[in-house]
Amino acid sequence: MGVAPRRLFGWEPAEFTEYVYEGEKLVGSVTRREAEFDAGQVALLLAHRRLQADRGPHGILMSDAVKSENQYRFKVSPVPTVDHAAKALADTQKAFYAKYDRPGEPADRAGHLWSVTLPDLPTE
Repeated sequence: MGVAPRRLFGWEPAEFTEYVYEGEKLVGSVTRREAEFDAGQVALLLAHRRLQADRGPHGILMSDAVKSENQYRFKVSPVPTVDHAAKALADTQKAFYAKYDRPGEPADRAGHLWSVTLPDLPTE
């Protein structure tokens, strides 16, 4: 992540500058910045990492998914939710590569980057 979670709530590390003078003349300065991570921030990140590591591809905690007492308790939606952006991307890629693939020799896909946009949404 690179930044402490508290930054998400607007916290910024304080900076303290000490100036060094020889008589009236400024000869240097040293700026110290407050530590980005303290023990609490590290604990938050580690807890989040442990929680995410235990989550299966279905979004359920694996510790719950493998419990024998839960074997017949899970309910699955009778129809899938469609990620229309992913479907549009997959359909476009399939059509594009169908023009270049040969039996037993698929077209090189290395380095191909695809983007999906929703024209009426503002972009960042």
